Amino acid sequence: SHLDKQCGKINADGKLPYTYLLPKEKDPCNKDRPIMSYYNHPQKGKLNKAGRVFMWILKLLQTLGDAKSFATFDTSDYVKEMANVTLPPHTTVYLGDVKNMYTNIEHTNLLNVIEWALSKFQRVHGDANIFVPNSKTAKVCWLHQRKHKQLGTIMTLDTIKQILTFDVQNAYFTLGNKILRQTLGIPMGSPCSPAFAVAVCMKAEHDFSTSHPDVKIIKGFRYIDDLLLFLEQPCDAIMHMYPPPLELESELTLDGHTHKIKFLETWTELDTHTGSFTIIHALKQWIREPQGKPPLRNITSFDSHVPHHQNFGLAVGTLRRAARNSLGHAAQTVAKTRAMTALFEHNLSMRTACNAEVRVRNIEERT
Repeated sequence: SHLDKQCGKINADGKLPYTYLLPKEKDPCNKDRPIMSYYNHPQKGKLNKAGRVFMWILKLLQTLGDAKSFATFDTSDYVKEMANVTLPPHTTVYLGDVKNMYTNIEHTNLLNVIEWALSKFQRVHGDANIFVPNSKTAKVCWLHQRKHKQLGTIMTLDTIKQILTFDVQNAYFTLGNKILRQTLGIPMGSPCSPAFAVAVCMKAEHDFSTSHPDVKIIKGFRYIDDLLLFLEQPCDAIMHMYPPPLELESELTLDGHTHKIKFLETWTELDTHTGSFTIIHALKQWIREPQGKPPLRNITSFDSHVPHHQNFGLAVGTLRRAARNSLGHAAQTVAKTRAMTALFEHNLSMRTACNAEVRVRNIEERT
């Protein structure tokens, strides 16, 4: 077909996705996620490209203000944007989670959302071609912005719409010796699903902001299904912002007049009387200990036969993540100290720790 010529041929040796259950970290004994492995999907190449382009389109709509939503496309954006935010006294906070998002997205609504996003994009940018690099680390861009001799695929909005619609309407998978089709929700494993989830929430938030101009939202963040809003006044309508069967579940805790907010990789404490707040990296080990939970054993001991460069990279990444998800020098110092303590518990050498700290400082100075 023309799609095979434009976006790559079908994998003749491909297989339908198979399904398995992955226990959830919060309650591994009673809750799990249904995962569909698209690794050998016959149309994996096309779905990968369409998913990358659609996410790029959504990000562009958000960045240019064409869609009024709270979408956050990078976990570190929360700290960066909060650095420029001043919260007034008695700020109302809403922290929530869109329950079972992937399994509760209705297909008719999803197809309408895809049409809405692509039509809005077309009205602003026309029918200009989009370039998808073959390299997964290279960014999607306009065709005229691609680098010299860069390999990739040129896609039009019509092509993108055809592939996205195909993924929604043909979510076939195997369960044992049975072949089934998902008619509610999106496959947790499809390359297009993250962009689908973002798009559905983006459209709902855009409609809410347009229909509720009286709701004064100081700042809002949503990463996939995690939502954090700072409002001037309480608003019950937020609970019904997303289309059914999607529903919000509140997760906010209040200790006296202090809101304790666990959002993404951060721990935020907000004084509701003054509006002052602190943000520090939420290291899982330090959260589990007060809760009486055993420490995670997800790091190989540094005195094992793991190569030195891998140990060094792990230490640098841990310290960098601690600093990036903390606001202010004092919070960054505390976060890096906690992270270093956790690494020392896994027998990290002092020499590697010092070298990692020097590398992190060099990175921070360059950025």
